[in-house]
Amino acid sequence: ISADAHGNETVSGEYAFTTQDKTPPAISDVTTVFAISNAAVIVWVTDESASTQIVYSTTSHAGVLYVNADDARGAYGSWSVEDVTPLQSHAVILGSLTSGTTYYFRVISIDASGNQSISGEYSFDTA
Repeated sequence: ISADAHGNETVSGEYAFTTQDKTPPAISDVTTVFAISNAAVIVWVTDESASTQIVYSTTSHAGVLYVNADDARGAYGSWSVEDVTPLQSHAVILGSLTSGTTYYFRVISIDASGNQSISGEYSFDTA
């Protein structure tokens, strides 16, 4: 309802609108469940349903902030296949690793609106 200076009122038709989700999923509880000579299992949680992926390397990229998954993939050079199934509990098995090696990784989750979250850097050692 709106009114002009003379008090004349009018009512508009009904309108619907949708707000856009601009909030990326929050990543927490990143854990290396186990690492053996040639494989590792990494798990994490997000506060909303999102995709599952890990980027990894034998070179640390600590201190670098990545806001785009493509940039993180390019920097780390290796990554798991992205699982686009929307989940809040995530798990990735990394295989074909080299024994006796330190690996550095970040987890990536992207929600249905395309908002991307990329964790800080973590590491694990293979046996």
